[in-house]
Amino acid sequence: MFSARGTFTTLLIAATVSAPGTGAQAPAPARGTLTLAGIAPEARDAVFAAIDAAQGWRFFEAGEAANRAVTLDPAFGLARAVRLSITGAAPDVVATESRRATQDGAGRPTPEATYLAAILANGANANRLFGAAHAMLPNDRRIALDYANSFIGTTRLDSLRALVRQYPDFIAARSWLAYYLALSRYGSSDQDRYEAFLVAQEGMRLAPDNAQTHTAMGHVLQRMGRLDEAAAHLAAATRLDARLEYANIVRAAVYARDGKPKGIERARAAFDSAIMFSPNFARQTNQRAQRAMLLFYDGRKAEGMAELATVAKATETTTPTTTAVLYSQMAELAAGTGDSAAVDRYMADARRVSQTANLGLQAAQAYALSRQPAKARAAMAEYVRSVPDSTSLAVTSDRHRVAGMVLLAEGKLQEALAELRLSDLEGNAFGKLAMMDALTSLNDRPAAAALLASIISDRGGQITGISTALAFYRASRK
Repeated sequence: MFSARGTFTTLLIAATVSAPGTGAQAPAPARGTLTLAGIAPEARDAVFAAIDAAQGWRFFEAGEAANRAVTLDPAFGLARAVRLSITGAAPDVVATESRRATQDGAGRPTPEATYLAAILANGANANRLFGAAHAMLPNDRRIALDYANSFIGTTRLDSLRALVRQYPDFIAARSWLAYYLALSRYGSSDQDRYEAFLVAQEGMRLAPDNAQTHTAMGHVLQRMGRLDEAAAHLAAATRLDARLEYANIVRAAVYARDGKPKGIERARAAFDSAIMFSPNFARQTNQRAQRAMLLFYDGRKAEGMAELATVAKATETTTPTTTAVLYSQMAELAAGTGDSAAVDRYMADARRVSQTANLGLQAAQAYALSRQPAKARAAMAEYVRSVPDSTSLAVTSDRHRVAGMVLLAEGKLQEALAELRLSDLEGNAFGKLAMMDALTSLNDRPAAAALLASIISDRGGQITGISTALAFYRASRK
């Protein structure tokens, strides 16, 4: 998923249905909500506007409002934390800004200081802190949404469902629920996608002129493969707010798979718009990389790798963790397109740029694809040790998929197929690609061709995964 937090991995800060206008007087806060007592009204309104805009997927606007809040009150710790969560920064700046925000917030009321700490935190620690802030301010729906979003998997979905029931007109919560329900990683069933559609549809009924509701509906329809309808909602969203970053990301997914002329060129142009209006360093890096990967769809491997290398070299110091992941993805692309000799070089670049990035899964897949099973097993063990819950459905699927890929590299074809069938073949196309190779080696070419066709013809599929880029690259070479 995309995140407003840059180098942080915690979830996006929440917002109300619509942001207050610049300088607007906020109504008296309800009991049990964040009041920001003692903060100048202009700075208070600006930070609330930033939170609202970020949660409403209006990130460019959020960055402007957060900058305004910090400018109005440089000692306002929460404003500094919110700005950092929206824009991200190089690691040294993140450390300095986080420390300054924490120091400035230390003397503030406990609920506010706890919320600030949650915004700066990651993973389970963020969930714990958002939960504590929510317990102290139970009627603050911004914090309630942050808390719901800080969970993972089905717990996040259930928390968002509960929040929508509590606040039926809360467009932000409804949009996030539709977003996660439609993602294959969390809801690959038709039932979940249908629920996502109903949730987004009700959002459209409640707020037909809201850019976020159109974007959420466009996202859901794209995941359902209803691309023309999705395009209409995304066009409406960008008419309402031309700077809406995520609407352009979904437009790229639509254009890449709609079968119309110059689809890849149109998709890359949509990424250009997303990059232009993203205030976040890490997301810009990701989007530039995703734009480059689209070249593989047309079989333009050399151009794609050159463009990826340009992105990586330019961002090694500004977004080292994101760039390390990018190098590891380049290793996967090299391995998957027959350039196995480049895998070790790209993995060395990844570890040179960041010693803390979690690269185990990408490394395992790259080594398996390049027929280096011992290295693949070691990398997979590193990945399993690094995850919070190695028994989760997602990690279990990853383990079966990589085990199958390793067995394939060892020439144990039937065993490989058995492991691959235990993985989530719909959630990650690497499993299908490995099965294709096994079936091809077993001379079952029709079954292998059918698997490739299932990836290519999935109109609601993602376009940003390495495995999908490799599938389209293979199809372009036929």
